[in-house]
Amino acid sequence: MDLKDYLTALRDRWYLLVAATVIGAVAGVAYATVQPDQYEATTSAYVSSQRGDTVSELVQGSQYTQGLMQSYANLATTPAVLQPVIDDLRLDTTVDDLAKKISAEVELNTVIVTLTVVSEDPADAQTTAKAVMDSLTEVVSGLSPKDADQNPSIELTTVTPPSQPDSPFAPNTRLIAVTGAMLGLVLAVVYAILKQLLDTRIRTEEDAERSARIPFLGRVPRPGGARKTLRTSISAQWDASGSTREAYRRLAASLDFADIDGDLRMVVVSSAFAGEGKTTTAVNLTLALAERRPRVLLIDADLRRPRVAEACGLDGSVGLTTALTHQASLADSIQTWGTRNIDVLTSGLRPPNPTEVVSSAAMQDLLREVRDHYDFVVVDSAPVLPVSDTLTLARASGASLLVGRYKVTRRQSLRRAVDTLTGAGARVIGFVLNAVPPEHSSSSYYEDAEVIEPAAPSDSSTSPSTSSSSSSSTSSGSGTSAGSGTSSGTSSGSGSSTGSSTEETQTGAVQPEVEAEKPTQRHGQTPKKSSKKPPRKPRRPDAP
Repeated sequence: MDLKDYLTALRDRWYLLVAATVIGAVAGVAYATVQPDQYEATTSAYVSSQRGDTVSELVQGSQYTQGLMQSYANLATTPAVLQPVIDDLRLDTTVDDLAKKISAEVELNTVIVTLTVVSEDPADAQTTAKAVMDSLTEVVSGLSPKDADQNPSIELTTVTPPSQPDSPFAPNTRLIAVTGAMLGLVLAVVYAILKQLLDTRIRTEEDAERSARIPFLGRVPRPGGARKTLRTSISAQWDASGSTREAYRRLAASLDFADIDGDLRMVVVSSAFAGEGKTTTAVNLTLALAERRPRVLLIDADLRRPRVAEACGLDGSVGLTTALTHQASLADSIQTWGTRNIDVLTSGLRPPNPTEVVSSAAMQDLLREVRDHYDFVVVDSAPVLPVSDTLTLARASGASLLVGRYKVTRRQSLRRAVDTLTGAGARVIGFVLNAVPPEHSSSSYYEDAEVIEPAAPSDSSTSPSTSSSSSSSTSSGSGTSAGSGTSSGTSSGSGSSTGSSTEETQTGAVQPEVEAEKPTQRHGQTPKKSSKKPPRKPRRPDAP
């Protein structure tokens, strides 16, 4: 982790930092409230030497006294001083307990001893301080050397008698509250950083690239609204204008640049584990590719938990397995989805041996056949780590796309999936992170950058209304184009022609459901020859 990761961890958990700071401050105030008030009384004594008639003797006596000052301060908490205090004041305590309430200090380069006594009662603090100083004076006098008249050579004189304190010095509620708030903040920061270090769920582009070392092709924002079924969820994602639909269009555009030197016409969509959005991504990617490619095929090769038929609202009883077992021809097994140029090959009946089915030679032949007859083929396969079904498909297709879910897919799982695919000879062209919250989706490079989308090749499946609109617009001497998607042209001469654009031009979205009968390319019909490409092959591989 670098500095940016630490700051991101703190930013994402700012509410935790605020809550911990407030809780710490409140806990500090509560702790200060339950603590008893503490009062302190202070008294000071001057230590002097009674010996010396000359200046040199006085200096020697002063130096002698300063050398004993710390010893006198330590005497204040000894039983020799405190036991008489307990007896005289009849205190219900012990010497050790009383010593904890007394502190004695010596000011630097002075002969002054300062005693401080702490008590919960202000009067008791004053009385105890005076009694301790009197007892210390007697003990020092008894221990100091005597002169010829048996008078002590060292004497303590009280210079600051103790006074009764007016207000408590503790607890300091403000200081305790600030300390509690700082402690809560520090604990929250430590927790946030440890959480970021130990939490390996993928959230950012850096998480994916750092863990798997594969290209990050983009983020798909999480659509709003409640999700009821997979089919209604996909339809809502595509029909609603916004960043979700544009994210799939960017993903489709990214595939054009994923293999510039090769001929990428098939991709296997998979994930590390189930529930990470591979089927949703495969279906929406097919919808986006249909805007750019004349003929697109979606294959459901997840024979363990097939969901493409549910997502597209198609019959799943006839599909891939029936075509592989020759119970039906490939053309009869493929279904047309909606009014667009999308064909779907559902999974068909579930076989008892899905791994052997997808690894069979018949499956390899089917993939080669559809690759030759479609402009692009999207294959929805099983997860990589639980089963080995995807390995053969990914190797045969030439490219695989891994899908992860925001804060669900873990870095270790993604790394293992990439290693498993590359170890089997497959090529992973990139990673897509879906279900990203809207507030995090705009930070991706692919969200901010302008994507240059190559123009889709011309196709004979364009509806007659579109063709007439285009011809009338180009043949006119002057033309106007309205923002609603309707184009008109007026020729200077004997007449004029006006054409309206198709529903796709008006809405800018592919309609997954069949809403009305529109002219489409039939099986076996050969499109017009383009100036840049050879004639198209039939839409279905074995259609008559």
